Amino acid sequence: MEKKQIQLAILGGVIATGVIVLAVNFVRSRPAAVPGAVAESPGTSREQLMKEEVMVKRLPQQRVELAELQKKRDAVAADLPFESDHTWLSRQINQIAAATGVSDVSQRYQAAFAPEVKFEGEAKDRYAEKTWEIRMRCGYHDLGKFLNKIEEANRFLEVKEIG
Repeated sequence: MEKKQIQLAILGGVIATGVIVLAVNFVRSRPAAVPGAVAESPGTSREQLMKEEVMVKRLPQQRVELAELQKKRDAVAADLPFESDHTWLSRQINQIAAATGVSDVSQRYQAAFAPEVKFEGEAKDRYAEKTWEIRMRCGYHDLGKFLNKIEEANRFLEVKEIG
């Protein structure tokens, strides 16, 4: 019996030493706590994970919305006047003249009188200041309607001088 008791005692000591070694390694592997920091609860981690899962699920929908917005942006950009877009203004003037009762409209672009305007960034490619001469036959009220419609156009048009 003595031999069995010694074997059990040695076995118990080996197991106890193994448990102590594992406990020490576990304590060392944990990150050191920062003073004043609150430990994150499992519930907080779970909530964060759920939020991120919702965001991942919404990603395809957000891509579709982004594509729609890009299409709208491109449609608006295509409608904006460029420096060389004289035909748009000519058509616009003719349509407004017809709608307001103005007749005998003649128009021309006067490049020699156009002031030099410096635009920055993206506006440089999209906007320009141009001088147009428009001659027409109309009454006082028709002229007022015509000028009002010009300045209400869906582009940035401004009447600066009437001569």
